[in-house]
Amino acid sequence: MGPGMADPLFLTEAEIAYLTGYKQAAAQIRWLQKWRIRHSVAGNGRPRVTRDAVNGAEKPKAVPNFAAIRRAG
Repeated sequence: MGPGMADPLFLTEAEIAYLTGYKQAAAQIRWLQKWRIRHSVAGNGRPRVTRDAVNGAEKPKAVPNFAAIRRAG
């Protein structure tokens, strides 16, 4: 990439392979799910991962413990 050019929104296939340690799409998806890295699956079956998902800009949303809230209330 040249000067002044922004990084693409999504990781490349090579970057996803490097990140996960796998070349096969199904194995990459399993790895991403295991590590709870937000991703989508493209029409060709390959995972798509935003740069923000791996750079920490996307924070997982906390899920309230409704059972504990009901007991306390």
